[in-house]
Parts: sequence; C-alpha cells; structure tokens
Amino acid sequence: MTQLHSDKIEAPSAEVRFARVIARAVVQMPEVASLGPGRFVQAATYGPGERITGVVVQRSAPEVFIAEIHVVLKEAALQQAFTQQPMGSAYLLQLADAVRKVAHQAVSRVAGTATLAQIDVAFDDVA
Repeated sequence: MTQLHSDKIEAPSAEVRFARVIARAVVQMPEVASLGPGRFVQAATYGPGERITGVVVQRSAPEVFIAEIHVVLKEAALQQAFTQQPMGSAYLLQLADAVRKVAHQAVSRVAGTATLAQIDVAFDDVA
C-alpha cells in the first residue's frame, strides 16, 4: 500500500525561518502597523502548513537569499513625517532603509553562513 501522507515532521526551510524572524522584527518597529498582503499578488512565504504574509523570501543561490517586505505604516507616523518634512518622500526612503537594517540584523542572528543579499521594501498601505 502506498502511503500518501507522511507523519514525519519536517524542519522549516531557511526561507520560512528567515521570513518568520523578519516578520517578528519589522512589526516591532514603532512606525509599522502590520505587514501587508501585497497589492497585486499575495506576498507571502509558504512552508508546510504555514504562510508568513507580508514577507517573501527566496533563494537566489545555495546560501544567498533575497527578501521582499510589505509594510503597512501607522498613519500617525506618516502624518508626523509630512508635518516635519514637506517632502515626505525622503522620510519614506529613510524608513525603507530602517526596515532593511532591522530585517538584515534579524536574519544575521539565525543565518549561519547564509546571506541576505537583497531586501526590497514596499509600503502597501497606511492604517
């Protein structure tokens, strides 16, 4: 008889582990309300029985990964930025850099020899 389902529990892939730590770290930022689902396609990393929405981690080489992080900003943080700086786009660029730094630090704690070579940040919405 062929077994269609295995009871073996698989360890999460590096992509799933990295997506988890990125998600946990980024949502703790004071400017971030949550992670976004993506605007045109579902932005998520998938593992066995698991979906980490708002963070897409893909392998580009054996030990090299890229990440795409979809952020929903807190309205208060955005209003404050535009009040302080008439050109609020500079604030968004600074915030994207801060998100990249937080994500890179989070992954570096669990990555071993793997590297996160590219981190793209998308601001999906304001809440």
